[in-house]
Amino acid sequence: LPSSAELAVFSSTSLLSAVDANKTSQLMAQARMKTGDRVKVVSGPYFGLIGEVKMTKEDEVAVYLSSQGIVEDMPNDTVRAVFVIGDQVKVLGGHSNGFVGWVTEI
Repeated sequence: LPSSAELAVFSSTSLLSAVDANKTSQLMAQARMKTGDRVKVVSGPYFGLIGEVKMTKEDEVAVYLSSQGIVEDMPNDTVRAVFVIGDQVKVLGGHSNGFVGWVTEI
């Protein structure tokens, strides 16, 4: 996967389609998932549920789904990070790269 800076360079040219840039950005986000992250299931039998990453593997994550009382292994591409007001976040690309702040509005 490219760095955020590399993706930004190629995204500003006609060499990389918007669809490919978006998919690459999603893959980069999935690669950054770590234990304790809050995620939402975006496909599969648990679609729409919110959970917490308990363990990461190369291409899947173990997610604790509190509403179901289970830990379920899922492919990385079936979950997305979820943020709530008050979460501390770090900018990983662009002119504000490295800045830390808090989610104040969703």
